[in-house]
Amino acid sequence: MGESESTGPTYAQGRGWSCEQAVAEWLRRQGFDLIYQRHKFYGVEVDLIARHPGHRLWWLVEVKSLNSLDWLGGRWRLRQRKKLQRVAQIWGELHESFSTQMVLALVLGPQKQIKILFVEDEDRC
Repeated sequence: MGESESTGPTYAQGRGWSCEQAVAEWLRRQGFDLIYQRHKFYGVEVDLIARHPGHRLWWLVEVKSLNSLDWLGGRWRLRQRKKLQRVAQIWGELHESFSTQMVLALVLGPQKQIKILFVEDEDRC
């Protein structure tokens, strides 16, 4: 195997998976059922899709791992937001009996502190 070939995930991929798992566990503690992880929907990958039956609510969750909130601008681009918002809109139309919210879950630092932001439109993020 050449030096440039890899047999496992990169550090970033491993960190991303670890952060998704931390958010999934946080969601379970809040009463959500995790329905999908890394789910492709209309050609867009949604990190987590969770349902809260008690509140009749769907969350489509984008997970971002950050060292600090200062890094968010470079990690959450307008094009990605628009794609995910469109997916959330379609998801909501298909699941009308529940509310649907697009959520940005920030996982901060090595302690994996979780901060939840609700995505309403691209001008507010």
